[in-house]
Amino acid sequence: MKKIYLSLIFAIACSFTVFSQIPNSGFEDWTTIGSYEEPVSWASFNSMTAEYGVYTCEKGTPGSPGNYYLKLTSKDVMGLVVMPGYAFCGSLDFENEIMTGFPFTGRPANLTGKWQHMIYGSSQGVVAVQLTKWDETTQTQVVIASLEYTLTGMAMSWSNFSLPLTYLDSRTPDTCMIVFMSSGEEPTANDYLYVDNLAFSGNVAGINESSVHNMQVYPNPAKNQITIECSDAIDQNGTITIVNLIGQTVYSEPLVSNKQTLNIEQLDNGIYFVTIRSKEGTTTQKVVVNR
Repeated sequence: MKKIYLSLIFAIACSFTVFSQIPNSGFEDWTTIGSYEEPVSWASFNSMTAEYGVYTCEKGTPGSPGNYYLKLTSKDVMGLVVMPGYAFCGSLDFENEIMTGFPFTGRPANLTGKWQHMIYGSSQGVVAVQLTKWDETTQTQVVIASLEYTLTGMAMSWSNFSLPLTYLDSRTPDTCMIVFMSSGEEPTANDYLYVDNLAFSGNVAGINESSVHNMQVYPNPAKNQITIECSDAIDQNGTITIVNLIGQTVYSEPLVSNKQTLNIEQLDNGIYFVTIRSKEGTTTQKVVVNR
């Protein structure tokens, strides 16, 4: 069961038409499916747990604003496993492990909304977004931008949030996928994440190659190490992350100086995106690992 819900954070996406808003972003519309309700345009694990009378995705009330909100709660299933509350904007094919996102053609800077959240163990919930585009040449869905945020602390009343997307490609996406989970890899019963009033904000014209930090990444192509050097003065309370082509963060460490060498011998050959985030802004550059 753990393998299923972790792999379904993002698996495969295929959507092709034009849409530029988050469907049912205020969670006002719900549909009845047998013994449970599901938010319209969203999918959950309820179909997997309904036979046990367990529902980890429910309609909460009142909303903020509106009548309803998305209520995700991690729950024990027959003493066998704790299932996290899970919601995916689109449709899920559990049998074939296929996720289909919703059509989307924007390049937003942030995902915004309102939330409440709490955990009773040590495994915080997750918010994840991918913007992708079908590439006719490679016959693959290419990640244009991604966001994977692990919740911190708690929010026991409605609080606003704004989470930035990291862009890996200058093209316009055609598909968006959004995932909310009340717990991480080791869910505890009664962990919860409530969500409402979702929206995208801002606009990103293209990848910020080096305008903020004047960043250089070398050698490129690289083998076992890369050096990141910034000629501009930067805030050393930032972070360095490396993301692969499917939007997974494969390396992360604090930004501690203007010149920093990273050991990347654990990375497979391929294309990656190195991102510096600091109070001055965000800079991303592509690097190739080729041994």
